[in-house]
Amino acid sequence: MLSSPITTENMNREEALKLVRQYVKNENLVHHMLAVEAAMCFYAEKLGQPVETWSVTGLLHDFDWEIHPSAEQHPLEGAPILRQHGVAEEVIQAILAHGQNLNIPRTSLLAKGLYACDEITGLITAVALCALLAHFMILKPVQSRRSGRIRLSPQEPTAKRLLAALKNLVSRCGSIARM
Repeated sequence: MLSSPITTENMNREEALKLVRQYVKNENLVHHMLAVEAAMCFYAEKLGQPVETWSVTGLLHDFDWEIHPSAEQHPLEGAPILRQHGVAEEVIQAILAHGQNLNIPRTSLLAKGLYACDEITGLITAVALCALLAHFMILKPVQSRRSGRIRLSPQEPTAKRLLAALKNLVSRCGSIARM
């Protein structure tokens, strides 16, 4: 059974971002957390959930990764820090449940949303980076003998396999999104 909408006790988005900036120095990790936050806001609106709560949850979910960089520590050892900062227990539970190694059941819509948004934003980022890699490093311009048009063509068999794998991954993402 899914729990009803929740509210954040004392932490708003600005305070959450301040906490993130205090603990996270890697800008790529910050970008990931912002992407998860954006996805969480989108789904909160779609599902009629409190956007600020979902925003804070998405933003904070990996705040402790740099100080607890192992699956055994993250996010378990970050939870007391969140409690010290007055984050709602429901938000903390959702963050704990996104850690796969803890085996905490995802019973709330918030926890399920965080888990899904964390996974899908990571996948989207990976696909985008691979597409950029393919575009700038693996493909070369080739002029068609018949039409004279220039197209991009893989330079080697490895590139062809990578592009085939990307197409397969993208098609599977569409299937996942429809579930």
